[in-house]
Amino acid sequence: MEKSRKYLINFIQKYLETSVALMEYYKSVANTRKEKYVCNKSIKSCKQAIDHLRQIKHIEILQYLYSTFVGNNVIAYSVSGKIVLSNKLKEYDSDSGIQEFREMVETQKKEREQKEKERQETLNAVRKAKEQGKNVEMVWDKDTKTTKPMIVQEKVN
Repeated sequence: MEKSRKYLINFIQKYLETSVALMEYYKSVANTRKEKYVCNKSIKSCKQAIDHLRQIKHIEILQYLYSTFVGNNVIAYSVSGKIVLSNKLKEYDSDSGIQEFREMVETQKKEREQKEKERQETLNAVRKAKEQGKNVEMVWDKDTKTTKPMIVQEKVN
């Protein structure tokens, strides 16, 4: 049990140190005083948490913190090394591959923006239909293999 406690404390400490590094990065690119203030506040609380971490007595609390921080992201942690070491990433990091990488990132960004725009349009259409008293049901879309809202008829009073 003591070994598990030690591993959990070590993990949580590194997680908090990562949070500090992340907030320091955000602070370095922040545009407003408010953003920098939020980053500084987060950095301070993470550093205090690191100091407090070893005082936590009950392993159940450490396990709770671990599951809260990691959640279902264990897979992401387990493959992160493989991603950094991948041949494709090495190709992208060459003088000839960086342009392809930039194009891929730009394409992904445009796709995300388009999907968000479509999602907002759908939400607005559903809201408007409900305001007009129409019935909205979720239906299965075979093409996207997801459910989507569909305006089907007037609501019956």
